[in-house]
Amino acid sequence: MFDKKSFFHFQTKSIIKINGKDRFSFLQGIISNDVNNLKNKTSIYSSILTPQGRFITDFFLTNYKDYFLIEIQKEDEEEILQKLKIYKLRSEIDISLVNDVDIFLISNDLENFLKNLVKESLCFNDPRFQNLFKRFYLFSNGKINLEKKFELNKISDENYHNLRLENSIPDFTVDAIKNKSLLMEMRFDDLNGISWTKGCYMGQEITARMKHR
Repeated sequence: MFDKKSFFHFQTKSIIKINGKDRFSFLQGIISNDVNNLKNKTSIYSSILTPQGRFITDFFLTNYKDYFLIEIQKEDEEEILQKLKIYKLRSEIDISLVNDVDIFLISNDLENFLKNLVKESLCFNDPRFQNLFKRFYLFSNGKINLEKKFELNKISDENYHNLRLENSIPDFTVDAIKNKSLLMEMRFDDLNGISWTKGCYMGQEITARMKHR
């Protein structure tokens, strides 16, 4: 179903760009994972919570060139943009949308093949799948068709959902209740989306209390 020549094209994702010298300190107090991990790795999986520790959205945060990319659901785009702008205060950052990127899930075997053929791209492990697959960002805004240009196999939505279910990967657009679900009841720890060693962040007290009790 998903071999080394297969890929899945995400159609319901958006990318938010955060640029500026305060981008690390700005996000550290907001998200559930440790932003400082991005000094040694390309990407982390994380979430934004309410002050009461309730789930708002999950996302991938990637350190690319000299800015951050946040991959979220399109349906959460406006809400997250507004929240980030409210939290910005005096932080020296710029927040904007990126419109020229396509997002794919690919096999590890496909990474070098694509990177050698496509210049403007970014590839990193999807930690939720125990690094069995990679996410591939193609900065071409649909101008390169992987299926036709490189004779690759595009899998259907149904096959992608079968793949994630086989690997126990939830889809929090259907497997969580927004503003009500808690990270520990969502297995977010098992998905590598929580840091237990960083300092405080929005909703951290409730999340830590559930783990230790």
